[in-house]
Amino acid sequence: ADWECINEETVIYRSHLSISERSMYPTAYTFDRVFGPESCTREVYDQGAKEVALSVVGGVHASVFAYGQTSSGKTYTMSGITDYAMADIYGYIEKHKEREFVLKFSAMEIYNESVR
Repeated sequence: ADWECINEETVIYRSHLSISERSMYPTAYTFDRVFGPESCTREVYDQGAKEVALSVVGGVHASVFAYGQTSSGKTYTMSGITDYAMADIYGYIEKHKEREFVLKFSAMEIYNESVR
């Protein structure tokens, strides 16, 4: 594979370019959290999205997104993350009836540079 998760924050590209050409192109990309193909949806939610999702009950605007190649499981994973997030957010609201919450949710998919 050309791309490899080398730790929880970094993805590297194993370029087929010559050594002199490699210096012109970045080969390592760092993110808040990276998950490999063996990761399950629950792990992605618990370790990557839960804190962001629950920040909305504190008044913080939040976004969670997935990026990757076609057919790598983004839509499937994000559907599960949405389910977990809604359960946690509404569970929090249920436990804090003394507060009033106004929540707005939206979702979109960008596929081949088109919003769906």
